[in-house]
Amino acid sequence: MWVDFFRRSARSPWRPRLVELLEQGAVVIVDPVVAELLYGARSEREQTVIRQLAESVRRPELDLEVWLAAGGLGHEWRARGVTLALVDCLLAAVALRESIALWTLDDDFAPLFAAGTIARFEPAEP
Repeated sequence: MWVDFFRRSARSPWRPRLVELLEQGAVVIVDPVVAELLYGARSEREQTVIRQLAESVRRPELDLEVWLAAGGLGHEWRARGVTLALVDCLLAAVALRESIALWTLDDDFAPLFAAGTIARFEPAEP
């Protein structure tokens, strides 16, 4: 979702809702996602905007407990025949611990949503 926000923001129909949530302080991001965004930034300006975003939103602590939960979640789903990326497992573990819904455009989370493992955030019109 963040890549689309930065790259195709003018065409994203959900962009106004995300901006509203950012202004309300209702957005959470994890540091590995910030790192991925910085890694893919196309310019110094984009990197600056990403850094400002990271400093302005809540970033939950990624302690040993959440990493263990992420690894356990990945193991559990792999045993079911579903391979998840470690960062996706981490996002799911944080969503579970923080009792928050995940807003994503990534289909990789579909099995987790379908099973009710984590909640999907559905942006309503403001």
